[in-house]
Order: sequence, then C-alpha cells, then structure tokens
Amino acid sequence: MKFLSVVLVVLLCSMACAASDAACLNYSGISEISGIVKVKMFYGEPGFGENPASDAKEPQEILVLDHAVCIDQGRDKYLEEPESNQQEVTLILNSIRLSKIEGRRVSVRGVVVHGNTWHHHTKLMIEVTGESNVKVLK
Repeated sequence: MKFLSVVLVVLLCSMACAASDAACLNYSGISEISGIVKVKMFYGEPGFGENPASDAKEPQEILVLDHAVCIDQGRDKYLEEPESNQQEVTLILNSIRLSKIEGRRVSVRGVVVHGNTWHHHTKLMIEVTGESNVKVLK
C-alpha cells in the first residue's frame, strides 16, 4: 500500500511539472494565442490617470487569454524582456474590423512585441496582420 502511494505521488508530481513546462512564446516568428477580446479604456496624456477629467482616453483592444503565457528573453535584452504569467495581451489590429470580434473568443496569429511606452498598457502585445490571422472560436 505504501509503495502504491509513493507511485501515485510521483505520477501526480510529474504530471504537474509537465503541465507547467508548456513552451513559452518567443519574440521571433509567429505566435498563436486565444482568449476573449475586450476593449478597455486607459488614461493617456497629460497625467496618465492622475487627472481623469483632463487626461486623454485611450481605448485599446485587449485579449484576455484562456491561459496565462510566458515569453522567453529575446535578442534585445532591453526591448524583448522575458515575462511570465501574462493574462492579457494588447491586440495591434491592422485593418481588422473590431466589431467582428469584440466580446468573442478568438484565436490570433501574429508577432509578439513587448510594451515599452506609457501608451502600452500590457507588457505584451501581438501584431495581427490580416483577417486570415483571426479565427472566431465557439
């Protein structure tokens, strides 16, 4: 009985380790992620939220991910930082009609970049070019 308990513990630990070792995204090449598209309002200049009445409003399309993602260090250690446990990614939608996907669960393919200005409100962004790189999921 004790042997069976030890085997069960080892098996469960190995399954948990395998699940947590999912491959991280990378900055080179194309990545595919999925989640629900939401439009969130952020404050911009001049105070970036310190003076909501006078600060610019910056709506951004955010993909709330089905599962948290990580990304490996890129070639540029300053602009391509590693990240872990990212739940939201900003969508950079080039000529894609948002009305078709807002509020829906989608899968998107594109190039991941790291946010690096006050106008980037998530650590990661994905540039999606063309409607063929967006699939509405059920």
